[in-house]
Amino acid sequence: MSQLDTATGCPSTDEAEFDLARQIQSTFVPEKCYGWPGTRIAARRIAGGGLGGDFHDVIRGLDEQYTLIVGTITGPGLFAALGKAVLSGAARKFGPISRSPRVLMDQLNRLLGRINANLRDQCVRCSVFIGLVDRARGILDYSSAGCCRALVWSREGELYDLQSTGAILGGSANLDCASERLELTSLRRLVIYTDGLTTARSISGQPLGMARGRRLLTDTVRLPADKQVEVVLQGLRNHVGPDRVLTDDVTVFLTEFMEGVTAPSADSMRTWLRSYDRVGGTVPDSSVFLG
Repeated sequence: MSQLDTATGCPSTDEAEFDLARQIQSTFVPEKCYGWPGTRIAARRIAGGGLGGDFHDVIRGLDEQYTLIVGTITGPGLFAALGKAVLSGAARKFGPISRSPRVLMDQLNRLLGRINANLRDQCVRCSVFIGLVDRARGILDYSSAGCCRALVWSREGELYDLQSTGAILGGSANLDCASERLELTSLRRLVIYTDGLTTARSISGQPLGMARGRRLLTDTVRLPADKQVEVVLQGLRNHVGPDRVLTDDVTVFLTEFMEGVTAPSADSMRTWLRSYDRVGGTVPDSSVFLG
């Protein structure tokens, strides 16, 4: 319930700003993301109790090009919500015409610089993963600034992490961020997740942590895409507690690359799913930390 100003009987300034900021930022997360032919997108965000928070999108450009963006904003009050709105809008405008994720990163960083110029002791910052897909050339160029994480499951069955290629946006006008390239034919699944997954704390104050968060992702990688996202977030909820509000937003954004991939047989999938704990929503190998 909103707090009331004792003089006017209206919601207090802080509470009114908080409500306005929540309304602003809620409009910049699509209800559903659509991929391109040969892919499947499974994405879900759990909202935390603060402002700013996570955003994600898939933006279609020209000539079979697509922009993937997953980010998380931190900062004071309305400025955090404003930063989220500005960056989401800028990504939708410049993503389809950008030829490099590094260039798009620089544009977003400059926009945050303009917002931060109006602040004194605090600033708005953004950790973000940007991937530019060129289907005609069969490549995915990406940049990762700050603490947005990504896990790749390759066609050969290898699981490996994509490392950050630069510092968090909003910290400096001179952005130092590189771009890396992946061949689409080498990818089976790409899972991008925000740091809210690994920093979420149990009732005793214990964070899920990088090792356990990564293990939750790798243990579920053979599940169907939608089911993997569901189980990962259920595992997070089991760790935090079913009725507790998260401090930070959590986003898990999965892209499955199906072109040229042979689907597992029904028998092999049934065999694998027999080891899946349908009641608890966890994979047996993960039960050590999901209880």
